[in-house]
Amino acid sequence: MLTDTELDELARAVAGLGDEDAGRLEGAVRERRRAKAEAERIARLRAMNDHDVIGEVMTSAVEYPERWDSDVALQVLRDAGFVRVPP
Repeated sequence: MLTDTELDELARAVAGLGDEDAGRLEGAVRERRRAKAEAERIARLRAMNDHDVIGEVMTSAVEYPERWDSDVALQVLRDAGFVRVPP
């Protein structure tokens, strides 16, 4: 957490940015937040037991009554740490 002084200094620096740099900063912040959310999602999946992961697969990949998106299901399983074991 920033102190009030640090936050004020950061605000001054951001306020002094030109439009192009302000846009770049906004994009960089958005990307970092997206990456953090994705890392948290994967950590949450990896902390689940197998049955809960299957529930997450069903929630994420199945659109009743007619659609099953196997690419989404496989991605959820991979993110949860499931790997194929050769026969």
